[in-house]
Amino acid sequence: MVKFVVERSSTAFGRLGLITAWGDKPIEHRTPSCMLYTRCGHIPHLTWDVVNDWLHLAQPPIYQLTLPSFYESLSVIEKFGKGYAAFSAMPKNAPTHLSITDPIGQMESGFNDNRSVSIWTKAGRRNINVKMLRGIVAACRPSSTETLLDCDTPRECANKRLTKSVNRTVQFYKELFEYDKPLEIPTFVSLGGGFSAFHRERSAIELVQSKQRQQQQSEDAKEGQESTTSDQNMPTAAAFAIDLMHFAERPVSKSKRIAERKAAKRKSSITSDSLKNSPPPSSRNDSLPQSSKRETDGSTKPSNETPVATMQCSQKNLVPKASDHCGVEPQTQQPESEVVEDSVPAERSGSPESPVHLDKQEQQPLVKRFDEMEIEKLLRRVFSHIPSTHLRYTSGAFSPAEVIALSRIGIDLFDSSYAIMLAERGEMLKLGPKFPDDPTFIVLNFSDKKFADDFSRPFADDCNCYTCANYTKGYLQHLHNTNEMLGSILLVIHNIQEYERMFSLIRKRIEVTSQLD
Repeated sequence: MVKFVVERSSTAFGRLGLITAWGDKPIEHRTPSCMLYTRCGHIPHLTWDVVNDWLHLAQPPIYQLTLPSFYESLSVIEKFGKGYAAFSAMPKNAPTHLSITDPIGQMESGFNDNRSVSIWTKAGRRNINVKMLRGIVAACRPSSTETLLDCDTPRECANKRLTKSVNRTVQFYKELFEYDKPLEIPTFVSLGGGFSAFHRERSAIELVQSKQRQQQQSEDAKEGQESTTSDQNMPTAAAFAIDLMHFAERPVSKSKRIAERKAAKRKSSITSDSLKNSPPPSSRNDSLPQSSKRETDGSTKPSNETPVATMQCSQKNLVPKASDHCGVEPQTQQPESEVVEDSVPAERSGSPESPVHLDKQEQQPLVKRFDEMEIEKLLRRVFSHIPSTHLRYTSGAFSPAEVIALSRIGIDLFDSSYAIMLAERGEMLKLGPKFPDDPTFIVLNFSDKKFADDFSRPFADDCNCYTCANYTKGYLQHLHNTNEMLGSILLVIHNIQEYERMFSLIRKRIEVTSQLD
């Protein structure tokens, strides 16, 4: 059982809670907070000796075990017989949570079915059903786990696909709790529904009703003196896992990278073919007007007078004439900001709303990845159907500004995958001086050559981590550019401590604002 108590709440920053037990592990862990993301049984790039000696945390951690990272080793873990935490030499008596998906791992669309969900391991795609989940829990012995969820619901999916997703998620829950002996560890009930408030509400209603039927059956069995040990110890929902993966930041998937490379190759081949087919400058009759040239040689091939790079990069180019476009009608001149959009990188903002990007082909605004108002509308109807005394958890890489927004909406527990993702990109996180009242933050990117001759400490004035106390920006930039192992180690140490400090600041602010409320 996950023992969780809501101590205070603030309309500006969310709920302040306390976890006193996680499964069979006693712990005092205050929320809002985050689980420590692990991969293959370790915090990425850190050994447990480094964690114990140099990673200074504000409170005892809860470790998130990502199933895709160690799925191929399950047979060895089962033969080991002492659980995954002991197999990976994790700290003794540390609470662990088995996560079915990897928040910053590979995820592809279109592979879930009525009996299983798909995960991606180093060996490729693997299907996980309820029976396999039972075996995984028995072999790994985590402190808690979560029910299977069909989360393959992108924004553009149809209503039929959303309905199918909810039906599958409810069926997975029933197979786990109602149709067979329930798991003996606390289980988080996964709530999905994609971008549809109706389907999210339906998912919450049906899963809560299933839990109530389960409790009623247990009470009826006790009254009829037919209860068994499994009936008496039948676990209810330990917490609720809210699916917000589509709003989280993710590395570019492998299939998307392949598609982008193919598109780039097609574009380059089309450009090279058009240049080959264009007539040489000497064969052109420059003394004649454009209309006379078409009448003379009958050619509508594109002109080769203006270099391609000049046409793409110049902000003041007029649109080429109709004769230069294979018979296509001339387009009106685009606004200057749209012409240079491809060359302007998106700003790293501390705002909870990501900047609007423009599609490179249609120059139309795309939907924001993270929209606080949209998420609040989706979750408001969900929270009205689940007990307010239960822990609310979501997995995904969320920036500090996005964490503030989700905490305000009502989420209690996150994971530290955002800190790991930044470190693996060679970036260092720093909260703003007025955080969380002003939810701004900065990110140092050590791919930038400007740090090559910068021999100052990154954040030595207000950061006591091992990295900022002992290394300079120039050295960190050198480690990143040469792909040295030490570079990732140092960035992970700093980012995790800064990410956890963020939650400490949020908790302190909730204590103050809750008294004012």
